[in-house]
Amino acid sequence: MNVTYMSIFDAANTIAYKTKPILFCDTCALLDIIRLPLREKSSSRLIATLKSISNILSMVDNKDIILVSPPPILLEWQEHASYICEELAANIDIFSAKYAIIKATAAHQGTNLPPLSISSQAIAQHYYNLSERLLCVSIILNKEDAPSLCAVDRATSCIAPARKGTIKDCLIYEHMLKLIDELIKKGFSAKRVFITSNTNDFCDERNNPKPPIDDELSVRSTIFCTNWNWAYSIFRP
Repeated sequence: MNVTYMSIFDAANTIAYKTKPILFCDTCALLDIIRLPLREKSSSRLIATLKSISNILSMVDNKDIILVSPPPILLEWQEHASYICEELAANIDIFSAKYAIIKATAAHQGTNLPPLSISSQAIAQHYYNLSERLLCVSIILNKEDAPSLCAVDRATSCIAPARKGTIKDCLIYEHMLKLIDELIKKGFSAKRVFITSNTNDFCDERNNPKPPIDDELSVRSTIFCTNWNWAYSIFRP
């Protein structure tokens, strides 16, 4: 995987003068792309989500959006993506076996259904590649001392998004805040959006950002969203 690593200082200098919107994404948002066929409740919703992701990728490729992945997203993704891909393939095999039963039942009743010719591995790999592609077009922030110390303080105080003292989400969040603060100092005024599907740690019971995340993002004019359709609707021309 070829990725671009940057310090917060270099990322701020690179982004500030491009006046292009930024999309920050967390690990859950990326990994849940591989889980899409298992998570979406309808084919129309799945198609819409895939279209939104493809449109965001096109906008990044066309340099209309800058995608940023704070640490430790890359390491987390590499740790979990392969087994989630295998899990998706295994579930597709289960669906295929169930379809074979339905096909045999229908044939006994006099209805001939078409054969199901799919490769579970190929489908799962497609979703894996889509998720990986977003990482590859991201600016990957290096882990730095100042936001890491803020993340430790946040986690030990159990301040959202920390839960039970866990630090990974805090590292992502604090590195994002640090970059946004540096950009604001440089007069950056384009849209900044943060996407996470980790509603347990980031959201309250109404799916709004938990305190103090709500105020921290508000004062930085940063939009919070929890799915790719929502993210694309913010950037859509």
